[in-house]
Amino acid sequence: MGSRIEGPPKKPSVIIRLLTGSRLGDASVKTPPAYKGHGVFYGNINGNCLVMPPKMQEITFGLKSGDKDLVDQAYLYAAKALAGMRRWSGKEAIDHAVGATHILRTVAEIGDAKLLAAGLLHDVVEDTMITKEEVAREFGPEIAELVDGVSKLSKALEKEQRDAENLMKLIEATNHDPRIALLKACDNLDNMQDQEVFPERIRRDHSLETLNVYSPLMKAMGIHRLATRLEDNAYKYLYPLKHEKVKEIYEAALAKTEGGFTEIAKNIKIVLKDNGYENPAVEVKKRHISEVFLSWHEGSVEKFEEEIASNPLALNYINIEIRENENVKCYEAMGILRKELYRYKELFPGVNPLNTKIDDYIAFPKTDGYEALQTYFHREGQKGFIRAAITTKRMNDQNRLGIIAHGKEVNFEGEWYRKEYPWLSRLIDLSRKKLTSGDIREIISEQTSRMIVYTTEGKKLEMPTTSSVIDFAFYENPASALRLTEVRINGQKEELDTQLEPNDIVEIICGEEVTARPKWLSFMKTSPAAEELKKHLSARPIRQRIVVGREAVNEEIKKYYLDIKSIEGIKWMDEFIRFVNLKYKINLQGFEELLEAIGGGKLDPVEISNLFTLKYIRKLEKRKKNKEENALTIAVKVKVKARGIDQEGILDAITGPLKELKISIETNFSISEEDSAEMTFFFKIYDNVQRDQIRKILANVGEVEGLKAIDPEKLKSLKAQVGGLSRHLFEEKSG
Repeated sequence: MGSRIEGPPKKPSVIIRLLTGSRLGDASVKTPPAYKGHGVFYGNINGNCLVMPPKMQEITFGLKSGDKDLVDQAYLYAAKALAGMRRWSGKEAIDHAVGATHILRTVAEIGDAKLLAAGLLHDVVEDTMITKEEVAREFGPEIAELVDGVSKLSKALEKEQRDAENLMKLIEATNHDPRIALLKACDNLDNMQDQEVFPERIRRDHSLETLNVYSPLMKAMGIHRLATRLEDNAYKYLYPLKHEKVKEIYEAALAKTEGGFTEIAKNIKIVLKDNGYENPAVEVKKRHISEVFLSWHEGSVEKFEEEIASNPLALNYINIEIRENENVKCYEAMGILRKELYRYKELFPGVNPLNTKIDDYIAFPKTDGYEALQTYFHREGQKGFIRAAITTKRMNDQNRLGIIAHGKEVNFEGEWYRKEYPWLSRLIDLSRKKLTSGDIREIISEQTSRMIVYTTEGKKLEMPTTSSVIDFAFYENPASALRLTEVRINGQKEELDTQLEPNDIVEIICGEEVTARPKWLSFMKTSPAAEELKKHLSARPIRQRIVVGREAVNEEIKKYYLDIKSIEGIKWMDEFIRFVNLKYKINLQGFEELLEAIGGGKLDPVEISNLFTLKYIRKLEKRKKNKEENALTIAVKVKVKARGIDQEGILDAITGPLKELKISIETNFSISEEDSAEMTFFFKIYDNVQRDQIRKILANVGEVEGLKAIDPEKLKSLKAQVGGLSRHLFEEKSG
């Protein structure tokens, strides 16, 4: 496993080393008397004074002698190859190589010498005349493959390429070897630290790409420290004011709580040693600012501040690494801590275990490979709770290094990541379809953020964290899912659009008949499940697709007091279909083809119905604003039968829906009798669709007995006859 970074030696000695056999030439090692610079002097190479920068000392600190030699040699090789070259920021090219590798070592905590060497060499093939074969001769085929992979990926991500193609290249590189994506992410983070030299548009594009692609990939690979650092840098550029405010809240809360954690961590170590554990490593860890901010509230400063106020202790946690490399020892350690607190009251004043809160990620690891046994404590007088994560060394390495830890166990041989990280294969299969860059980003986010759920038989399914029960049904058995009638989660009956939680137990109940409907697409959150449903819907005969589409649209527009008959003849329907064609990049020729596309699963009926209603209301608003003369005044008489008529209540019942549809009552009159009321409402409308909506809304409060158009001037003259207006008006023959 990679060595953990604990900091460089306090007084590094000057090292002078002779590296021979390199194509860069021999080094003449003689320290110049005048040299008073920082870092470690390496001598003159071909007449050039070469000094090891301080960051290189941190990169090589803690490595074994042979590994250190390999990394040092890679630095010398890269320094010579990139000598005299500078980047856009003015930074020397070798400084960027060192910076990216320093991130790989200190942020991603990678201690693998070959990967560190590849980090130092990652620009050599791309930016110089040195070839992959020459790197292989000097450093071996594995390092050469990594360097070449990063080089090819960098070229593939050039600006003139389409965005979707760029993302595909990154996914393919990750699928080829996840270490290439890791190196590129470190390269990305070092580049972001020089963002000021780029125009605003480029800074924003880089930051969005970091948030949408690099960070999710690193999280999915289990390299969380790097992922959160990427997020933090991107967020700082995208939302500088919000970032400053969040940082202020975070640091203030951290300052108030950090000291208490340190004392508890020290005493936990005492208790475990007293109970036979050999020198456990107990540390207080800080959760990174972007980890808590973005994961808690996705960008809401106000909610973040509220959460911090209610649980300020959540910014820290205690990590306990026991030396005994057995899972059972973690459970025993938890039992000791929860039980022995009462015997060590002088060490833990006011601290008590939360009896109902334990998270077992040993029995149920997270999909990114995270393993730990988490237990929680409460301290009297403090809000929130203290979290302690108990791990073995193997678990701790896995939690820090993610997919790289697994690779080290098998020496990165064969397809070392396929079995443990199947999302990579799914990601490449999905992204190879003809999709937009937005679609691909959505798939990356979907496929890299995952959870475990179970069937009632105990079968484990790994699914995206946003999955609904419909997604689960199609993941488990697509054929049965088409006949889905009912679902139960943890024994309770739930709706089909219910979102799942990690470790839910889900029961799918199916009937004999196919029940699959286009509306299910709006419940689905995962691409594979949606593709299965679309495949079924599109296989139906064309006439059936039209019928199903008609039913689906009719069901959705009911909530707007519409029906399919009232909208299909609307005169601007062709305009709406052109709008749909443009938005979804399709080519529908008429209303029936629109219904067929919905019935065949190409379009979501919920989305199309909402779009239609929104566009319709906007058109009406525009006509009102322009004061079109073809507006029509209508009177509608409603008979309400009930004792003790509450006319205000009736008005409240109808004004809500009318307001939502931007329909206003011009005026109204009523005549009350003993057990009923006759109410007449006057509206200004612009088409028959509005007329039908009004009729449906009023039918909810009584029986609509009449509806007729009237002259607005006549209405004015009749207003004085309030008592008999309604009867008089509807006794006349309709015009």
